[in-house]
Amino acid sequence: MKVDVIDTYAEFESVRANWNSVYTADPDANAFLSWDWLSKWLPEDNDHWLILAARSSQAKEYVGFFPMRFNTRLAQSGEPVSEIA
Repeated sequence: MKVDVIDTYAEFESVRANWNSVYTADPDANAFLSWDWLSKWLPEDNDHWLILAARSSQAKEYVGFFPMRFNTRLAQSGEPVSEIA
């Protein structure tokens, strides 16, 4: 298994067909994981995201994608809190 990091919009665009294939095959996929929805959200979120993309070591096509969003906010105490969603 090989896991690649997709962290630019250009890289995300380059896996569109593969993403849609994986999305279509996933019985638990929802609208918020669709390429179309993410393609509108990712450019708005600047550099606060990345996607882990998994494939067999010998394969070129990915078998899974795991989008992640990073955020830092202040807690009520005033301390910074890092979130991963």
